[in-house]
Amino acid sequence: MLSLGAVTSPPAAATTIFNNFAGSPAKQTELVKIDGKLYALDISGLVHDGNPVEEFWTKEKDKTSAELRAQLRLVSAAVPEPANWAMMIVGFGIAGAAVRAGRRRNFLAK
Repeated sequence: MLSLGAVTSPPAAATTIFNNFAGSPAKQTELVKIDGKLYALDISGLVHDGNPVEEFWTKEKDKTSAELRAQLRLVSAAVPEPANWAMMIVGFGIAGAAVRAGRRRNFLAK
């Protein structure tokens, strides 16, 4: 669990810092790149005093803390399946044969 720590609101009025994580039908995900690797931060909600909350408020010039329920996971690159590789190789073979046949026709026509 990640902690937001203490957050102080601006002097104008009470402020909503985060809103509607717990009430959302699905997780909210942000993609982050760290040291060239892609990570997904899945945010599932806020916890205050051990209870899930939908909003996080702080009073004017006051400090409030809450915990953010989230999971950081490495996003792995997709690996092509063998059938895709086979289709790609066959496609290159057909394209090569077509180019070769075109050259042969042009050579014989001269």
